[in-house]
Amino acid sequence: MVKLAALFSVLSASALSLNSCQTAATDLQFVVGGLLAPNKVLLDIGQAGYAQHSNNPYAKYLRKESAGFSLPLDVAGEYITEKKPNTQVINTDTYKINYQYELQGQNLVITAVKCHYQTSDL
Repeated sequence: MVKLAALFSVLSASALSLNSCQTAATDLQFVVGGLLAPNKVLLDIGQAGYAQHSNNPYAKYLRKESAGFSLPLDVAGEYITEKKPNTQVINTDTYKINYQYELQGQNLVITAVKCHYQTSDL
């Protein structure tokens, strides 16, 4: 199993609390099972449909792809090119959203989305 990482800024500076972190991680659960691409997560139609049907706040960022949908990794934020081991991170000033993923065959598959607040994943 190979794990890689990159750092992304995503949420506004006003969304800096533990509650906001947990809400963002919960809202992003629909990407578990998706494939990690360089600047986006690739999703099947079921994952995208679930996000849209449940009025997920990230559904508006979904883009149609030839084989499904994608969610840009810079949603509502700026891409930052900094490497971190074992996780891909969406970052704010006080918390991070950790995308955990592993190499399955030739694909990087997202296995979990967690709120990383201060020093631990919640």
